[in-house]
Amino acid sequence: MKKLSFRVRTTLLTAGCLAVACLVMYIALLWLADVKIVQTVEMGLTSEESGAFFSQPCDEVVIGEELPEDKTSDMELYGLLAKSGLQKFKWLGAIILLLITGAGSILAWFVSGIFIAPVKKLSQKIENVDSRQMKLDVSEFSAGDELNKLADSFLQMMERIRIAFEREKRFSMAAAHELKTPLAVMQSSIDILELSEEPTVDEYREAISDIETQVSRLTTLVTDLLSFSKIGKPEFIQKVEAEPLVENLLEELSLRYSEHIISKQLTTVSLYTNQTLLERALYNLLDNAAKYSSQGSTIAVQLLQEDNSCVFKVADEGCGISPEAVAHIFEPFYREDPSRYRGIAGAGLGLSFVKEFADAYGGSISCTSAVHVGTEFTLILPQNPEK
Repeated sequence: MKKLSFRVRTTLLTAGCLAVACLVMYIALLWLADVKIVQTVEMGLTSEESGAFFSQPCDEVVIGEELPEDKTSDMELYGLLAKSGLQKFKWLGAIILLLITGAGSILAWFVSGIFIAPVKKLSQKIENVDSRQMKLDVSEFSAGDELNKLADSFLQMMERIRIAFEREKRFSMAAAHELKTPLAVMQSSIDILELSEEPTVDEYREAISDIETQVSRLTTLVTDLLSFSKIGKPEFIQKVEAEPLVENLLEELSLRYSEHIISKQLTTVSLYTNQTLLERALYNLLDNAAKYSSQGSTIAVQLLQEDNSCVFKVADEGCGISPEAVAHIFEPFYREDPSRYRGIAGAGLGLSFVKEFADAYGGSISCTSAVHVGTEFTLILPQNPEK
């Protein structure tokens, strides 16, 4: 049954319903004809007496009352005629039943075709969608509210898929570019050694130093990519005490960037989240603040509780971000004017990771910045995402 088309199934269902309805009506009519006509005649009543019989009160009617002998032969004739009429009625009713069922099935076939035509049209449009562009034109599609809503919903889904594909495509291209750059530098260092007939110890050391730098860059990039890929459906949720977690991160930060002054305002806050991902997100924000601010500047860190949410703020006194770039800093591999940040390690995945983490766990991340003044990031996470 499932292999049949919707149009055929609709026609068969309609035909079945018509056949059942007509059959029930046919049986009911046969029963009424047999009870009210044939049996009445067999009881020995004429048509006038039948009317009188049904019009009399129940207590005045004597079923099976014998009629005069002169009427007996007439009543036998009436009985034969009634039975013959009933037989003809049966055949005529059967033919009418078949005709009604057939006509209704044909009508159902054409009507279902009219209703299915817009669906076929939409199906053809969907089949002709270009997998590279992922665009569907339904501007001329008009088939009633329900089907139009279906087309609009499908169009919205296609748009979301197209945006996701484009984002993944840009991400793959950027990742390939970031991976290619250190590999090219490593290959250049090797080529220089091969071209030199007798490389000196200093040349070897310089090549090894360059290769180690690029290997470190590749390791960081691969680590960031792996961390980025782990963000998805919230999992491994546990109760996390945020204050000691931030304290440990600040201690690690002070060891790496001892030239910075760290100002902290921490409140005892707990939340349910993935501790590993939270630690990585907070580290990215702190590391960015330290990398993009000058030596001796202050990094202000706040951990607050507001409206059943955990609020983490980190502000620096660095070079700041232009208003145009603020709208793009959470995109993967985005870096504003690399010439301004020459010598600062990073692939542009840190803030993207924070954004993806915040979205996945019901939070948000925002940025306010002024060029040559500083930047402040605010990460807000619900203490219990299930509420």
